[in-house]
Amino acid sequence: MSKAVMRNVFVYSILIIVISFLGWPAESKTFEVEFTFMPGRPGRSVCLAGTFNNWSITATPMEDADGDGIWKIVLSLPRGEHQYKFVVDGTVWVTDMKAEAFRDDGYGGRNSVVIVGDTELLKAECSAGDGQIVTEALWHENASPYVEREGSTTVAVRLRTRTSDVERVRMEYALNLSSHEGCADGFDNQARGSVRGSIPMEPYATAGGFTYYRAVIPASHGLLCYRFVLEDGDTRIWYSPAGANRYAPGADDGFELDLAGLSVFQTPEWVKDAVFYQIFPERFANGDPANDPFAVRSWGGTPTTGNFFGGDFQGVIDNISYLEELGITAIWFNPIFEAPSNHKYDTSDYMKIDPSFGGLDKFKEMVSALHAAGIKVILDGVFNHTGYNFWAFQDIVAKGRDSRYVNWYHIHDFPIRRSPKPNYEAWWGFPDLPQLNMENPEVRSYILDVVTYWMELGVDGWRLDVPNEIGHFFWREFRDHVKGINPDAYIVGEIWHNGSAWLQGDQFDAVMNYVFRDAVLDFFARKTCKASDFMGRLESTRADYPDAASMVLLNLLGSHDTERVYTAFRGNKNLMVPAIVFQMTYPGAPIVYYGDEIGMRGSKDPGCRGTMVWDESKQDRELLQLYKGLIRLRKSSIALRRGNMRWLLVDDPTRSFAFSRHYEGETVVVAVCAGDTGVSVDLAMDSVSDGTVFVDAFTGQAHEVAGGRLEVFDLGPGEARILVAGTPEKNPEKNP
Repeated sequence: MSKAVMRNVFVYSILIIVISFLGWPAESKTFEVEFTFMPGRPGRSVCLAGTFNNWSITATPMEDADGDGIWKIVLSLPRGEHQYKFVVDGTVWVTDMKAEAFRDDGYGGRNSVVIVGDTELLKAECSAGDGQIVTEALWHENASPYVEREGSTTVAVRLRTRTSDVERVRMEYALNLSSHEGCADGFDNQARGSVRGSIPMEPYATAGGFTYYRAVIPASHGLLCYRFVLEDGDTRIWYSPAGANRYAPGADDGFELDLAGLSVFQTPEWVKDAVFYQIFPERFANGDPANDPFAVRSWGGTPTTGNFFGGDFQGVIDNISYLEELGITAIWFNPIFEAPSNHKYDTSDYMKIDPSFGGLDKFKEMVSALHAAGIKVILDGVFNHTGYNFWAFQDIVAKGRDSRYVNWYHIHDFPIRRSPKPNYEAWWGFPDLPQLNMENPEVRSYILDVVTYWMELGVDGWRLDVPNEIGHFFWREFRDHVKGINPDAYIVGEIWHNGSAWLQGDQFDAVMNYVFRDAVLDFFARKTCKASDFMGRLESTRADYPDAASMVLLNLLGSHDTERVYTAFRGNKNLMVPAIVFQMTYPGAPIVYYGDEIGMRGSKDPGCRGTMVWDESKQDRELLQLYKGLIRLRKSSIALRRGNMRWLLVDDPTRSFAFSRHYEGETVVVAVCAGDTGVSVDLAMDSVSDGTVFVDAFTGQAHEVAGGRLEVFDLGPGEARILVAGTPEKNPEKNP
């Protein structure tokens, strides 16, 4: 379900001021931001809603203290991008038209954006090779994402610098295998039981004027002591807890990391290799008319919020070969539990399959068949709220305050009333969706029992619906429970903005990457952002997230909550094709919403939930072949699935960019032109040896690296190239 905000009205005068405090540490502090709003007409109340308060329309009230009609509030916000709107009288959503940037709100309007951070540090002059290093921009701390343990034998460490400020960065470290000994012993050449080393750090992400370097150190236990060495021109400095110094720090001046206290954040390896497919069960395929719901409509009819077409599990089973040919290795199913609606987000019983899908035995048969085809099964976990018909809520309806389940929900008074406004907490006020009381241990225990039941039947993971509505305490318990059943289970949350709070290793493996979707559509489809802004928005999440999470993010372009991809691009395939190429080559797991691969059209819900088009004469077969080819290429390339990413070119005038993915000796270069005119691409390849030959994965044309540069090649408008170092497999017939 979408929790994007819904309205956009005109505003006369809005002022926003960002006040940065320059004390250190940079990443731990917050920044005061003053929001000021003058509504177009008088209002009784104004609240600020945004990503910082889960879009609550009551949590952050503004004040007009002097009665001059200007409402104000000052918030302390962490570094990064924050989306917001003003809410007048609890119902009217207002976009700040004076904001520095905007994002699509998912309902045809725009959210305002404020970006906060160490902006003063960006004013200092810097240039790689000039011998000057902006030491005030250097930052490291012993917390995620600056330190990360992806497995039991390695530790990843990051350092922040100004962008284009240093030429080389390395990390000096000493590992004391007896962790009670301090760093002084570790850096001592004569120390017993210690391992010393020095390792180059590579650029990992560049965002907001800063570059984040990263290195992975082999270390399984003990006390890790380390410091950083930066070189630029003839200048060399060391960075340690004491700060930046031109002289080597003393033996006792190093960052300390006790590995015994650093938990492992391990995400499922299989997700890195996966290509996901989202199935809305009621609309994918009707394989058994015998279980059709009442008044089912003819397949291919116009979808509404309330009609049914008879999609079921047998329809999925009948089309597994189609999914195999497409290259799908995992499916996220929208809710399958018993519920009265077509979308099933209003659960009546978590322990029962909706009968219109075929029942429990048919579910088991489907899971078995999918697993036999190498396809994982992810279920939609709707645990924030139930449906009005849920058995526990119906017990309250019948018995009132005498029901033993009265504390399972937030009931204000009795008897239960649905209108004019429910007298119980409901998701966004919808009376059909009463909100569970997750503070109640009995409720939490019940939900975890539900999870156990379905995982023991072979479910491979959970996509969690509106998880930001539930406290982090439950998701920590949820992760421990799920991973205790199956350490390889995938946990992905529906978060529409930055998901850092859920990606600390104690809650989710990943989030649905709506930040990715918004950036891709703004750059390719809407053309509302420059190439450099596009890169910056994507790099911001890579800078904020642990790598373990970044590599398994669910990268989507469309879903049941958004307009379809073809519709978002207004049918312009010249714009759409390079966007799909980018989705299939970017770090993370790509996901295809059923029917997008054949060019299905549809506006937002309910238009995006039409029945799958199985008539090949009505499918975009050219688009389908593109998807098949790109998926085949991704599955054949270890670099595209697991490789580190480095931007090689970002050019605003031509709206073009290029990046590389590298892993274990394999390098892939992806170049895209999204502009209206072609471009000649000339790329520096510092990390690739001269004589290396890159082969176009689609045309077979060879390009050689000479003098540290990849041979010049041309890109036409809306064209993309994928170049692989070595001989690629035979791939699709069409050049994207």
